[in-house]
Amino acid sequence: MIEVASPVWVLAPRTVPLMGSEAMLHSLFVGRGAPEPDYTLLAPDAGEPNRAVLAAAHRRLKPSGWQVY
Repeated sequence: MIEVASPVWVLAPRTVPLMGSEAMLHSLFVGRGAPEPDYTLLAPDAGEPNRAVLAAAHRRLKPSGWQVY
């Protein structure tokens, strides 16, 4: 157990939010409602492959009634 092995209690509850956490949560909720992910947040070499995979998933799952985001 961490509590036994560590001389300092590293799992103490936070009293203030992490820097940037409010902006991160806001973008998460905005992105969740978007028709597709914001590919600009991905590394340049990851955007296009992910876009292709999502498009294929949409084509496979839409006829079966799945809500694909």
